[in-house]
Amino acid sequence: MSLPLKTLSLHKTVRKHYLSLPKGEECQVTYVWVNEDRENLQSKTRTLYNEPAGIRDIPEWYATAADHTEATLVPVRMFRDPFTLDPDKLVLCELVKRKDLPTGNNPRSQCVTVMDEVKQFQPLFGMEQEYILFGLDGKQLGWSPDGHHLQEVCGNAVGC
Repeated sequence: MSLPLKTLSLHKTVRKHYLSLPKGEECQVTYVWVNEDRENLQSKTRTLYNEPAGIRDIPEWYATAADHTEATLVPVRMFRDPFTLDPDKLVLCELVKRKDLPTGNNPRSQCVTVMDEVKQFQPLFGMEQEYILFGLDGKQLGWSPDGHHLQEVCGNAVGC
């Protein structure tokens, strides 16, 4: 899908105007969590009367789990919201059923338990994420029109 340049410019102008409006003391907090099938992110936003100073200032909230039961969103990490800017926050959450009982597909709590048990060894681990970037024409960047990765077509040549 390709948007006309005039439309993109209008979106940027509207966003700039929206972000310039005074926010007052309120702060929008967007709770983000991985759904129970561990394939998608979910989020919902609430307004707090003051900007939270730390993660302890973010209240727990409720969500509906995949089996349609109520689950609790437990804030774990807070970041400045890059989309709506200060004072708004993005809060990564853990999904638990009942108090402190992780949902079946929540490996984070198990990882925290193990890391606490072996913290004297200062364990390290890594994560890998893959991203696909699309051009304005809707095609993946770095791929030829016939669907082959450019490195496969060109070898390791630079600027192929």
